Amino acid sequence: MRKIIGALLCLCLWTAVAASQETVTLNAESLYYDPSTSQIKASGSVVIREANIVIEAEEGEGKSDGSTFRLYGNVRGHFQKEGIDLTCDELVIQQREEGRIATAKGNAKLLRGEERIVADELEWLWGSPDNYVARSNVDAVTSVYAVQAQEVGRRGCRFWAKDVKRFEDKAKGVTLSAREIEGNIEGEEIKDLTAVGNVVVKQRTSQGETTLSGNKAVYSKDRGTITVTGKKAVAFQKDRTIRADTLILFLGSRRVEAHGSPQIEFLREQEKK
Repeated sequence: MRKIIGALLCLCLWTAVAASQETVTLNAESLYYDPSTSQIKASGSVVIREANIVIEAEEGEGKSDGSTFRLYGNVRGHFQKEGIDLTCDELVIQQREEGRIATAKGNAKLLRGEERIVADELEWLWGSPDNYVARSNVDAVTSVYAVQAQEVGRRGCRFWAKDVKRFEDKAKGVTLSAREIEGNIEGEEIKDLTAVGNVVVKQRTSQGETTLSGNKAVYSKDRGTITVTGKKAVAFQKDRTIRADTLILFLGSRRVEAHGSPQIEFLREQEKK
């Protein structure tokens, strides 16, 4: 094994574009390279540069062909083209069939303008920041939604979340919690969304608050409605409680329609006092 002190090594890492290559430079205080296995180990002020990308760490190891590389210890990355800044305890870069995949582990934090994703683990397709999965203790704020959950993912216009503690549609001022949600984004708004499992939806306006709960909720941007279903579907507003198999909240007017064994409870004036 060859040892290089104060080293600079040129590597050839595969990009996500088939049959193309990028030249990458690796700097470190100490570097060990085994030509028989193409294995690299670097330590002390490790810096990797590729095109408009700079990644720094305390240690690094992997293959010189870029098929896999691991950086760990106070990892910091700047992706100029995507406008992304990344910090984490460990970053693993692997070449897979779908392209180069980056996995940030331990205190992962990704910033892009006003958008933020914090998680124990964050995996994304290299060069495509809207294709990611964040896992464990996720707190994400995007231009379209904010969510706290155990898993949050996005593939282009499609998004999903699991074990959702809180999800907010930023355009509509609607929040919800559920076991799972998935939906689609259109421009800077959510086009549709489906939530299942112990669903609780809240809409707050200057006229008051409406809360709906049930087994399933479906939001439609085109209709401007949230439809909640389930045998125990309930809607709460200031002075009334509505129960039915299906409840439809019209977001513009706060009007609630009830279908299937509807029941409504009012507070009388003297009870309000």
